[in-house]
Amino acid sequence: MSGIAGLIRFDGRPAGDAAARAMVQAMAHRGPDGIRTWAQGAAALGHCMLHTTPESLREVQPLEHAAPPLVLAADARLDNRDDLLPELGLGPDATDADAILAAYVRWGTDCARHLVGDFAFAVWDEANGQLYCARDPFGLRSFYYHHAPGTHFAFGTEMRALFALPDVPKRVNEVRLADFLLLELGDQETTSFEDVLRLPGAHALTVTADGLRLERYWALDPDFELELPSDEAYAAEFKRLFTQSVRARVRSAFPVGSQLSGGIDSSSAACVARDVLREEGRLPLHTFSNIFDVLPQCDEREYIQAVLDQGGFEPHFIHADANGPLTDWERVSAHEDELYTGPNHFLVWHIIDEVARAGVRVVLDGLDGDTVVSHGTTYMTELARAGRWEQFSNEATALAARMPGTTLEGLFLSHGLPVLRERQAKRQWRTLRRDFADVQRLFGYAPSKLVYRRFVQPAVSAAVHRISRALRRRADAISGARERPGGQVLPIISVEFAARIAPLRKKTAKEPAPETVRAEQVKALQGASFGFTAELYGRVAARMGVEIRHPFMDVRFVEFCVSLPARLRLHDGWTRWIAREALRDVLPEEVSTRAGKVSMEVNFQRGVAVLDRAVFDRVMTDEVGRFARYVDVDAVRQAYERVTERAKFYSHDANAVWRATAITLLLGRHEASLTHRVDAVSGEAALKGEDAPMAHP
Repeated sequence: MSGIAGLIRFDGRPAGDAAARAMVQAMAHRGPDGIRTWAQGAAALGHCMLHTTPESLREVQPLEHAAPPLVLAADARLDNRDDLLPELGLGPDATDADAILAAYVRWGTDCARHLVGDFAFAVWDEANGQLYCARDPFGLRSFYYHHAPGTHFAFGTEMRALFALPDVPKRVNEVRLADFLLLELGDQETTSFEDVLRLPGAHALTVTADGLRLERYWALDPDFELELPSDEAYAAEFKRLFTQSVRARVRSAFPVGSQLSGGIDSSSAACVARDVLREEGRLPLHTFSNIFDVLPQCDEREYIQAVLDQGGFEPHFIHADANGPLTDWERVSAHEDELYTGPNHFLVWHIIDEVARAGVRVVLDGLDGDTVVSHGTTYMTELARAGRWEQFSNEATALAARMPGTTLEGLFLSHGLPVLRERQAKRQWRTLRRDFADVQRLFGYAPSKLVYRRFVQPAVSAAVHRISRALRRRADAISGARERPGGQVLPIISVEFAARIAPLRKKTAKEPAPETVRAEQVKALQGASFGFTAELYGRVAARMGVEIRHPFMDVRFVEFCVSLPARLRLHDGWTRWIAREALRDVLPEEVSTRAGKVSMEVNFQRGVAVLDRAVFDRVMTDEVGRFARYVDVDAVRQAYERVTERAKFYSHDANAVWRATAITLLLGRHEASLTHRVDAVSGEAALKGEDAPMAHP
């Protein structure tokens, strides 16, 4: 992935080429194929080039347009070139940067909605005194910015580009820190630092001397349902659009690879990519797979091999159980600008390391096919709410038979019971009587003895509440959590920090659970997690000169999947039925009929308790106490004792230890460079030395 940066001044001072050079040099790893800057008057832009597509080999950025005077810096890959270039009057040899700039000339600040692909870009429009910035619908390319009203606006692909400027303070955002400790993602705009924001996916930002205008240019339609004549027609369209997405993502001037775990998502991407490359005479497709010799319960080699046996691949294997989450931590953490990261980041790091060693610049993955296609289990709630209990029973019975660990009773309690409680709350007694009759006939539950007394009577509801509280107290005791004032359970956050930060955290009403499969998809796909995950993957890949591409995150394919009838997600007990059906002639049968996937928890726990034990011991003994103002040190150390004793495995213990360790190590790495104060008169950051205390909001 390439990198972009820029500075626009609104105080009459020139931005200066030196500022642009400092910003791009801070992320020089993103420019193995060249770094260029442009500066004139109030604006300075920079670009770090990573060649991937054939067109990018002749691309020069920042790109200037003479009349009207415009300058573009873009990190982008456009996927609708066949339609877009003719509409813009451009030939097939035009670069993606040419197309974006021509789109701005044609449509102005409405141009982003005409672009399909992964992109983050900024256009300096001197004539109108404005900077226009946009980020792709799912935030797959990163874009951070700092705004000092009336003075300047700075942006960059990585936060370190912003911190290369002397007047961008580096102050810890403690609210964001609390979100991480509380396992909450927070909003889509804030970052680990108070004065740096991210442009959310599907948004455009127009910057002038008068301020910022943030607009959403795209959103999923939660109400639209596509009508096709048959299930076969839906499956054919699924395959067509997914193949189109993969074809766009294997557009490369270099060898192409694909991560292959053996799951449905990664196998679908690899098999379709192999077929596309075969058509184009570009085989083999490199595959990269984690394997586990020490932990066979994590190993998926039988499914990986089933894919490889089809031919057309050049496989590469990474021994994932040879590394833990802190193996090679100094090198891994150097790419992290945020003060938090995921517990399995190390798996991505070592895969991309192997990708780079193989000379592959473009690698596909399966992010996040589970959500885009959907397992569809919420369809059962839809059936219950519609009173279609016989179909509910059939799907539940089939699903329980296919999915390990799933029971008919569990499915009824998860998807049927909440509907009965809704009926009770709304006093829909006539409907409840019909429901009770169906439930008794299909499940053998007698309404007079079980359903009514257990699920409807308020007294029983109170008893269930008491039991839930008792179970919660027991879980807290197991995890080492303590119940805080007000009943809020905060497993590893310091009590004092929680009390101090509570008034600053946004008070948002708890949203009800989505009632339909489509609503569930829309909420997840337009939420924060995709952009955060893509940013993490992108930073790792950029360090190695690699670009990760996500076939399931093509906006055309996503819109199609969200518009599908719910019955195509869960059918005859098969989750993700539409994907299995559409690609059954592409996937090996062993993969297309998989009912579940392995868990990486045991591998992670082994990394904590065995492989990286010395590092965790040091952090737990000597370092975590330095940040006791944030972390409940006693609770974390108790959780660590339980993880290392391994008497019984509790994933929440290992997760708590990881969050505390990540905070400790990343804060420690940034501590010396954090801004102590900002001079309000000059606007220049007053940076302190190594022993300076960190600033707090």
